[in-house]
This record gives sequence, structure tokens and C-alpha cells, in this order.
Amino acid sequence: SAAFWIEDGERDHQLTDPSPRGKWNRLLNARLTGFDLPPDWAAPAATPSQTVTRRQRRISTRPRALSSQQVLEARRSLRLSQRKLAEILGKSQSWVRDIENGRFQIKREDQTLLRQALNL
Repeated sequence: SAAFWIEDGERDHQLTDPSPRGKWNRLLNARLTGFDLPPDWAAPAATPSQTVTRRQRRISTRPRALSSQQVLEARRSLRLSQRKLAEILGKSQSWVRDIENGRFQIKREDQTLLRQALNL
């Protein structure tokens, strides 16, 4: 082991010398630009006239997001306290408060729970 490091120290370019700036980017670019596929691997390019694709419009099947105002009004119409709604949902009262105050967005799975609990 010691002989290896002695030989390395005697060379002009040592293993522990600092690398030139941008070494890894140059190596990566050289690797990417220096790579050619064999001709039998290259896929024939399709002409635009051969590939006619039809775009279909997505029909939104998911319901619209609940607003904080909707949650608040639905809870009040059912005469539920924030604490009672939180118990039904398995959440904290502060979570219900923050939702009603619009402090953060309601996750999709939480929206499903809210819709069921509030009959929306």
C-alpha cells in the first residue's frame, strides 16, 4: 500500500491532484456526443403523413374542489360543531378550522370524506 502512494507521488500527475474546472461536464458531453448507434439499431423515422393522431378531449369526471365556504355552510346547516365534524372525519378540530379559514387546500381523499360527512 505504501509503495503505491510513493510511486504516485513520484509521477507528474498524481491521483490526488485537483481536477480541471468543468471536467465532469466535458466527460459527460464527450460520452454523449461520441456515441453512435449502429445502422441496424436506428429506427426509421415516420413521416408526418403516416402518423395521424386524434386528440381526444378529457372529460372531467372528478367533482369540483370544495371551497372553504362550502364546508363552513354545510357544517353549519347540519348544526355540527368543528369538533364534532373533526371526530366524524378522524381529524383534529384545528384541521377543520384551517380548512374553513382557507389556510390550505383540501386533499382529494379528504374531500371525499368531507362530501360524505356533510352530504354534499
